[in-house]
Amino acid sequence: MSEGRGTVEILDPAAAGEDIRRRWRDLALRRENPFLTPEWFDAWHDPDSETPWVVVWKRPGGEVGAVLPLLASRGRFARSLRFPGADNGDWFGIACDPDEEGDAVTACLAALRERTREWDLLHLDRVEDKGAWSAVAAQGGPGLHPLRSPDVLPFLAFGGGGYEGWLASRSRNFRSQLGRRRRRVERDHELTFKDTPDRAGLGAALETLFGFHEARREMQGGEGVLTPQAREAYGCFAELSLERGWLRMHSLEFDGEPVAAWYGWRIGTRYCYGISGFDPGREELAVGTLLLAHTIERAAAEGATVYDFLWGEESYKDRYASGRREVTSLAEAGGLRGRLSLAGRRGLNSLARAVPERTRQRLRALRARAGRR
Repeated sequence: MSEGRGTVEILDPAAAGEDIRRRWRDLALRRENPFLTPEWFDAWHDPDSETPWVVVWKRPGGEVGAVLPLLASRGRFARSLRFPGADNGDWFGIACDPDEEGDAVTACLAALRERTREWDLLHLDRVEDKGAWSAVAAQGGPGLHPLRSPDVLPFLAFGGGGYEGWLASRSRNFRSQLGRRRRRVERDHELTFKDTPDRAGLGAALETLFGFHEARREMQGGEGVLTPQAREAYGCFAELSLERGWLRMHSLEFDGEPVAAWYGWRIGTRYCYGISGFDPGREELAVGTLLLAHTIERAAAEGATVYDFLWGEESYKDRYASGRREVTSLAEAGGLRGRLSLAGRRGLNSLARAVPERTRQRLRALRARAGRR
């Protein structure tokens, strides 16, 4: 597709060439978003059920200015375009320089609309609420519309005082509780914090993490979301991000025995909290709290300016966070099937808002599993 401000192509990344992948990666890192990288795409792309739709916007001189990574899949009723790993990633969008986002979104969306015979539903999960996608949706009329209420991403912004400065900003009761919990454990156990393993130890570290994560979800009464496919994808992305220096894994041991684990990434100045878990039998010792505080301290020591808790309004996050941002999910129907599918999704989302949070967690897990079948 030709645009006055450049051209747009829809590519298979396997045939795109390393130059485009390198530029794609660079643009994703500028947004400090691991979920926009080609490595995340590679980890979550299932070639048996999904077709790549990587939308590339090139400036008039031919330089790649933006990449919109999408995957096409055929469900029981409709053909959908979604971000890779949409049910497991936390926020998405378009990889580009922020000041070019408006032009890039407009051009890429126009290219997709020219091919509506090939898709029924464009589903954009959790894009920046104040970004160009939402601006397009706010114009009204046919096209993109909000799919549900915005989701919240709490974060912790470090000031000039680093970890100690952040800790001083918490309440006296918070600081006292954190100190008492650690001293209580240290009376009876030898505490050891371990950081990101090397490649040889990565597999064992991931298995420990996955086991604790599932155990924690079951303890909370929720459904586990780590299907075999999700475990494989998280593991693949861990290997790829380890090579790039993004991977961060932390664990806590009592007397040499793992009791809690944390998995995330350092992208630019942002420290991202991915998934975590702990031994339910150690819950009364607040092992999850001790490890979380350690990861915040490590983020500050590395010079991160933001510790991002990512998607979810779990109450414990508010005790640590200094702010929150919103992301919104948008959708556009490409035809009759798309309109019917969109109406059904909106109905399910309305039902979910009317039920308690624990039930909503189970619905999200079921929706995630259904989306990967």
